Amino acid sequence: MAYDEDLADRVRAALPDAAEHVAAEQALGQPHVRPMDFTGRPMKGMVFVDPAGLHGDTLRQWVDAAAGYARGLPAR
Repeated sequence: MAYDEDLADRVRAALPDAAEHVAAEQALGQPHVRPMDFTGRPMKGMVFVDPAGLHGDTLRQWVDAAAGYARGLPAR
């Protein structure tokens, strides 16, 4: 998939100050979501949202969920 500057700008604009955690298993039940698998080996705990699922308020929901999850990870 090629880099999409417009999508990157929309994600930056949607980044929250704080967000809730959303488990990958729950996310897989949502439309336009599949396991992240670009190499033939799915990445555990990660999902891919098709571009069709990134319009309107849905983009902000995904960004909120991802940012919340990342903030909850232990520092490296």
